[in-house]
Amino acid sequence: MKADPSPFIETLHEALVTVRQSAEAEMDKLDIQGLTWHEDHITQTCWSAGWPVLKVVPFTQPQEGVVGADWLWWWVDDSSGECFGMLIQAKRLKHEGSRWTVDVRYRNGEQYRALLAAAGYFKVPAIYTVYLGGKILRAERDCSHSPESPPECVSCDRSAISVISAYELSATSSPADSAAQILGDGVPLEDLADPDRPAGDVWDLNRSDLSFELREFLSRPQEGPKEVAKRIFGAVSRMRALQYSVDVEVLDSTDFGQMFHDLPDDQGHFPGAYYPHILDGLRKSLPAGFQALRDGGEPPAELLERLAGVVFITMGSPTS
Repeated sequence: MKADPSPFIETLHEALVTVRQSAEAEMDKLDIQGLTWHEDHITQTCWSAGWPVLKVVPFTQPQEGVVGADWLWWWVDDSSGECFGMLIQAKRLKHEGSRWTVDVRYRNGEQYRALLAAAGYFKVPAIYTVYLGGKILRAERDCSHSPESPPECVSCDRSAISVISAYELSATSSPADSAAQILGDGVPLEDLADPDRPAGDVWDLNRSDLSFELREFLSRPQEGPKEVAKRIFGAVSRMRALQYSVDVEVLDSTDFGQMFHDLPDDQGHFPGAYYPHILDGLRKSLPAGFQALRDGGEPPAELLERLAGVVFITMGSPTS
């Protein structure tokens, strides 16, 4: 059983489909012309296509190799005030000889470590958005979804912009390994807001030790920012289930507006405990500095020093 989709969710899904289609068209255009497309250019195409559901507040471009992250996304439900934050770094799929690659270990892993550190500072999960190309690039690789030719595969179309947690890529040892992981386990961006593709019941190794509130969250239908958080958490949880089980304790947490407290400290084979890494990004309301920014205020120095900008994704009637 799933919750009935609200009209604003359908509007957001349509906006994300438009974002993906616009990105595909731009990637295809450049590939046809024999030109190289870069993450920054495709990202700008996405922002333009997603307005006004996606409200973008750009900052001065930081040195990505040092900062390690591009944009902080907030999925905001205007009806409840609830939100979910994700620290996003954009990457692209490349065809190098016979290999497909995505380089998340740039500069010997410095960029990856910086992404995790920045995510820890903001207490939101570290996420990659990966541009997998349009029909032109996709025609060069095998399709795992359909016996039809790759350019005609709807699932491949949806996956042109995919998201994946940095934790899911923590064990990949090469750009080719990272590409294989993303192609196999990445989630189409538009699926995060598709009412016909809910997260479903998330069974986690630690489920028997969770609070009633958290078990309800994982087992019952969700909407809005909670559904997005559940989708991201479910992907990491499924990977955790393939690892050896260990005894865990509950972390004591201070209150910074997060929805869930005292989460399991289970780290598995990840860089840190995956419960707080994902679910600390789920908040009862936007942090004050971000709410002021959304209302037209100036960004504080701590944001300018660490981010390329902030994206507010409206899960309700778009704000001006």
